[in-house]
Amino acid sequence: MKKLLLILLYLPFLGFGQDKSFELGLLFGGSFNSLNGNAFQAEWFNKTSLQPVGGLLVQYNFKNRFSIKSKLLYHIKGGGSDDIEITTVDLPDGGIGTYSAQLKLYNIKLPLLVQLNFRKNRWRFFCNTGVYFGHLMKAEYVEDSPLETRNDNSGETIEGYNRFDFGLKLGGGASFQINERIRVFLEPSLDYGLTNINNLDILSNRDKVMTTQAITTPIGLTYNFPIKKKTFN
Repeated sequence: MKKLLLILLYLPFLGFGQDKSFELGLLFGGSFNSLNGNAFQAEWFNKTSLQPVGGLLVQYNFKNRFSIKSKLLYHIKGGGSDDIEITTVDLPDGGIGTYSAQLKLYNIKLPLLVQLNFRKNRWRFFCNTGVYFGHLMKAEYVEDSPLETRNDNSGETIEGYNRFDFGLKLGGGASFQINERIRVFLEPSLDYGLTNINNLDILSNRDKVMTTQAITTPIGLTYNFPIKKKTFN
């Protein structure tokens, strides 16, 4: 039993004697975002919204099969509403029209991930898991309406939402080694929020829960910096 515990304890360090490398990269893509929970914002904005995501990537490869990675991302989360019917004589189509709205949550996000790699020639397939930490910079309510007057309800607010977001992250993907140093990759992933970001005290809504969820699909480019082994004479 003691031998098994020692093996499990030192397993992550068995690859430290192998060739190591350090990668820096850029990524950009789209994100399908939604809200979960019973808070009225989550019930109102119950549709998926498509928003951009992008940022920087840092990855340390301990050996061919094991890496740790982190990212610094700019990510707009939130959700969209159902179409809402409006009636007014000012509309050109006979007085009946629809509008929709979006809740946009502008976040800076920091994922911390452990990754397994599987290589075949120039291709690398990988899967990773970990957690993310998010900081809300701005919350914005945006209407898409045929009437300019309805846009008066659009605006920015931060008071009704917690600034801190925390959740689980699960992803995978594939990359192609263009040359010795440059690699291009595609990395779909799922963010599942665990923190209640609702902080709005309207009709006792403050006691209700709202969490974020997102499916991101970025593409990116990394540059590899090999780390040579030290030799002692």
